[in-house]
Amino acid sequence: MAPRTTPRPALCTFICIFWSLPLFSASIIHIPKDYPTIQQGIDAASRGDTVLVAPGVYYEALLIQKRITLASHFLTTGDASYIGKTTIDGGGGRAVTIWIKSGGSGTTVAGLTVTHGLDGIKLQGMATIVDNHITDNGDGMDYSSVSGGLCARNLIENSVAEAIDIDDKVSIIIEDNIMRNNRSDGIEIQLHKYQDTTLTYIIRRNEIYGNRYDGIQLVENAGQSNRFFLIERNLI
Repeated sequence: MAPRTTPRPALCTFICIFWSLPLFSASIIHIPKDYPTIQQGIDAASRGDTVLVAPGVYYEALLIQKRITLASHFLTTGDASYIGKTTIDGGGGRAVTIWIKSGGSGTTVAGLTVTHGLDGIKLQGMATIVDNHITDNGDGMDYSSVSGGLCARNLIENSVAEAIDIDDKVSIIIEDNIMRNNRSDGIEIQLHKYQDTTLTYIIRRNEIYGNRYDGIQLVENAGQSNRFFLIERNLI
């Protein structure tokens, strides 16, 4: 089965227009034209800027602590071929390939191949993760602390553990992703003790197959867990 890395036609026009609006009021930092490494571009960016990455393989472990957009030229062209041409490679060590900390809440990561990290993308803040190919990592995506946001239209495969691992205080929409051939679960969610404002999990229209263990696993923990789940129209 070929990776589904392009948005559905009905969504593409909306997404391209929506993403293009901030570009008129914020700066675009071009990698490697303006800075030789992506991390240097991130460090130089102001809140709200876009770090636009040209095709190539970048051997980096990135840390994001401010709200930015990090994307390939898919963002500005809608051409899905840029997803496979623009790779961030964590090097296969103990580093996270893209780590979004709490200061990076509101960040968007779009149109990239993310590979060879302890986690492909680790989130400790709210973020939009869309239209990426996340492959050959420990966990494909790891949500922890106070995090969540939108995870949509990604291909997540060949993880050593889960495609998506969720712990702690997370509210999230997971939709229209493919999670396949991971060595543990498609999605694992720990139901830790939590009694504050209800956390919401919407999991819909995903394809979850070829994984070694569960499609979606909700793991019971001691204590009350104030969480709401809507799980619908997934192919598992």
